[in-house]
Amino acid sequence: MGDPLPLRLALPELRYPIGSEPEKAISINQHFR
Repeated sequence: MGDPLPLRLALPELRYPIGSEPEKAISINQHFR
């Protein structure tokens, strides 16, 4: 049991790995931050 924040941040990174759709990954990262 831990904070769900790191898990949610790790999910989008896995769904949008660098090289596939970096633009979407960046957008998600900015939206979460």
